[in-house]
Parts: sequence; structure tokens; C-alpha cells
Amino acid sequence: MNSQGVDILKAIENFQGYLAHVHLNDANESWAGSGGIDFGSIAKALRDIHYKEYLSVEVFNFEPEPKTIAREAITYLRSVFA
Repeated sequence: MNSQGVDILKAIENFQGYLAHVHLNDANESWAGSGGIDFGSIAKALRDIHYKEYLSVEVFNFEPEPKTIAREAITYLRSVFA
């Protein structure tokens, strides 16, 4: 949504009844927390609508390599969504 100019927070609010799975990546096409998107606000918006479904990391840039991406993504997302 970010790359398409969508207001992510408003979309979460407007489509809360339809959310069943949320993919997360950052503006640099890598893991959440590696670029400029404010995932703290996204986490708050999801908590505000009582979202309890799945979150997944969806990257398009696989550098440095998948193990580092997975480790960094999990560490960051645990801190933001805790």
C-alpha cells in the first residue's frame, strides 16, 4: 500500500472487517524496520481494531540473505507489536 500512495492507517480502519492476513515489508522492499515506514503506528492501528489474525513478512529484496532478514524482522516486529 505504501508504494501505491495508500493511507495505510485509514485503510486499516476502513477495511477492518475484511482483514484476515497482513503482509509487512518496508519502503525499501525489505523487512519491516529496515526502511522508513512507521510500523509503530501500524501496530497501534491493528491493536485498535482488535486484529488477531496473521502477520507475515514479505520481502522483495533478499539482501543481505534470508537468515539475516528473518532474524532482523522477527526482532523488530516483536519490539513493535509486543
